Amino acid sequence: MAIIFFLGWLGACTRATDRSSSEQTKDSVMLPQGDSQLNSLDTHIEKRQIEDTLKQQLPNNNLRTVQKPKEAQLSYQRYSELPSDNNWNGKPMTQQIELPQKILQENPDTLSRLAVAQYKTYDAYFPKSIADNFEEGISHEFVEYPKKLIFCFQVFEDGFSSTPYHTKNVVIRRNEKGEPYAE
Repeated sequence: MAIIFFLGWLGACTRATDRSSSEQTKDSVMLPQGDSQLNSLDTHIEKRQIEDTLKQQLPNNNLRTVQKPKEAQLSYQRYSELPSDNNWNGKPMTQQIELPQKILQENPDTLSRLAVAQYKTYDAYFPKSIADNFEEGISHEFVEYPKKLIFCFQVFEDGFSSTPYHTKNVVIRRNEKGEPYAE
């Protein structure tokens, strides 16, 4: 009994999909310009269009408005130099950042903290050596940290500033425990 009910339901579903697919092909058929069915097809399509009910006007109270720059002003690309052999030997790494002057005045240790955070991300760049003990099947990897790493921060007001308003060198060293600190 259940099998007969299931087969009947399956047949009804296939008939419904056949009807919907025939309606879709009817809408996509190109009719000649002189055909009288063209006008009825156009009105049928217009009736089927659905209005967007999700389109709402949201208040912009929480959004910060940015003034459009003048045509003469250009947005500049900033860069951060990655460490290399020259930097292990004392050459400063240039780090260009955008930081409003007001924030830097309120938090004068911001550049030191940024330098320490950058230093911690450079573990993959530091030279490594491996000590193997073949008799016991043990190997140890040692990271050779530089004695000091110098960051040269060039701080810009925003993306449209062409010259930095502040330049500062921050030296990062490691203490006895191996933790980086800024000088």
